[in-house]
Amino acid sequence: MARFLTKAAIAGAFALISATAFAQGTLNIAFADPTWNGETIPAGQQCSLFGGMGATPALQLSGVPEGTTKITLAFNDETYAAMGNGGHGVIGFDVTPTGGSVLLPSVPGESDHSPPESAS
Repeated sequence: MARFLTKAAIAGAFALISATAFAQGTLNIAFADPTWNGETIPAGQQCSLFGGMGATPALQLSGVPEGTTKITLAFNDETYAAMGNGGHGVIGFDVTPTGGSVLLPSVPGESDHSPPESAS
């Protein structure tokens, strides 16, 4: 069974740990991997419960204010009743924006390992 994750749901899951993030402009978020289309999760990227060995999608952010040092990403699936229709994890990324851009790398699912510092 394919799990659905819309682009809007991913975009809505971001919180910048910066008081000035939204006062300075618009944050733009895009999938860095074209196999993530915003409609369905690519084959094999589901969790092990659904037969995959998934990972988070790599995301390209622009409009990130200079001086931002951390981005927190929360994954949610409002259709998954077993988790109370939500909650799949929270990941914090240490970042150094370059020209307002940050690449958040893909992180393996079902892991307790922290992601490396993001490339810019």
